[in-house]
Amino acid sequence: MSDRSITFLTGAGLSKNWGGFLAHELSAFLISSDELKDNYQVREKLMVTNDYEKVLGEYERYRDGNYYALMEAILSAFKAHDARIASPNPRLSLPKFCRFLDKINQENRPGPTYIFTLNQDLVLERHTQNCDSQIIFPGLHPQPKWASYSQTEFDPDKDRILVSKTPDLHLEKNTTACVKLHGSFDWVQEDQSILIAGREKEGRIKDFPILEAYWKLFEDYLTTRPIDLIVIGYSFRDPHVNKVLYKAAKNDLRLYIIDTTTSDVLCERWMSKVYENLGVLPGKVQSYCPVPLGDIFELHTSLADRSDWLNGILRRLDLGGY
Repeated sequence: MSDRSITFLTGAGLSKNWGGFLAHELSAFLISSDELKDNYQVREKLMVTNDYEKVLGEYERYRDGNYYALMEAILSAFKAHDARIASPNPRLSLPKFCRFLDKINQENRPGPTYIFTLNQDLVLERHTQNCDSQIIFPGLHPQPKWASYSQTEFDPDKDRILVSKTPDLHLEKNTTACVKLHGSFDWVQEDQSILIAGREKEGRIKDFPILEAYWKLFEDYLTTRPIDLIVIGYSFRDPHVNKVLYKAAKNDLRLYIIDTTTSDVLCERWMSKVYENLGVLPGKVQSYCPVPLGDIFELHTSLADRSDWLNGILRRLDLGGY
């Protein structure tokens, strides 16, 4: 048992393994959305920038008609995105993926194990149902009904989650907690969608007590102990997230990265002042897997067989007895 905490941070690249949109793909999808059919101004900006968060950021200060039209289109696009990720990945072994999560949870006992995620979809809800370590969403009472998130279509009338303004984040020992830092497209607080997008995310987080509590947990947890951070599909483009990673790196951070972006491109991004200077990170990387999850958790092999990619991660985490 190590004195280090093994923790996850996931982004849109995780959902891509099940056919989900990346940010630039979602931006393109929005151009043909019904909600923007008669709004040439927003469509033009999306066409020029290919960055829906940048466009939303231009409107969010004034909260005009364009802002609300784009937000409505984004929520609708997330519903289409969710339909795409509902089906299994034909190359990915979910039992192997769950076995990996269960092993991490066992190593972290008495835990809990945290999955900090920027995903606002239901990818984890839909695809980790069969893990022994059932994932808990702190502050949600009651918890989401996992059975309804298999391959059924999301129904906003039945499946949306009403979130309290006074959330209780208490967790039992030996649990795996999914902390959705930017909210979720199915969450609402007093009929207001809890989905954070745009360029003012750090400020918008303060509008929702559950997200404010999540953010404090994320910052405190990563910067006050030795952390082995497994990063899956995060682009390192959110400055407020990067500030926390910078602080963690100054403390005692080790990185294990699963992302199809090549390391040179990622390091160039880390050196850019646009997204906060993360030049300290390359030396923190213990394992780098520039491949889809299906290459790591292979479907067409036995449960006991491990890919070379997975073996590399396990060795670096000192989890050889998997």
